[in-house]
Amino acid sequence: MHLFQRILNEIVYHRNAAGKIAAQRSAASSLNLPAINDQATRQQMDLLVRELLKADDRDSAHRQLRTAVCEIEKRYLETHDGFAQAKGTRQQDQITVADMYAFSVAACYGFEALPPSAGPNGAKVALGVMTPARQDCGKNLIRLVWQGCGYEVIDLGANQQPQAWLKAIEQQRVAPLGLSRMKNASAPGLESLLESLITVLRSLAQ
Repeated sequence: MHLFQRILNEIVYHRNAAGKIAAQRSAASSLNLPAINDQATRQQMDLLVRELLKADDRDSAHRQLRTAVCEIEKRYLETHDGFAQAKGTRQQDQITVADMYAFSVAACYGFEALPPSAGPNGAKVALGVMTPARQDCGKNLIRLVWQGCGYEVIDLGANQQPQAWLKAIEQQRVAPLGLSRMKNASAPGLESLLESLITVLRSLAQ
């Protein structure tokens, strides 16, 4: 069994009275997503990571998690019914948006369960959702991809003011910045952030 499939199997969901996976609507979104039992899922991922570390060192376990990210992304593109190449794929073999969301939550717990790297820390990136946006599904998926690429991700959360990114630059010494936003409503915050960044860069150049 591929590691990404094992991770999917380790996810613990909240269930309704009928025993079916409960659904929850993401903030400021019309998308219904599975309700994940975060505490139980984190515990399951801790156990899985411990198993990986018994067989290999920390860097090898990290590579395996990164490979799992790449594998589920590839499988999603091959099987999701929104893509032409998925035609004819059996429903039980499809990777859905709900699967990707749940995997992103569990895999993030997996990366967090790894011990710190013995070598120099990798590059840091600050990632967040600009106010007034509250929907963070896309942000969580991007966080997972960056973690899989070896970045240390500083997750700023959702509904953040521009100052959150500036604070991360000052206190966490991040280099890349990641920003998710609503197309129009978040424009003033983005403009404010860019103006502040230009001011900082000009002061550094003097």
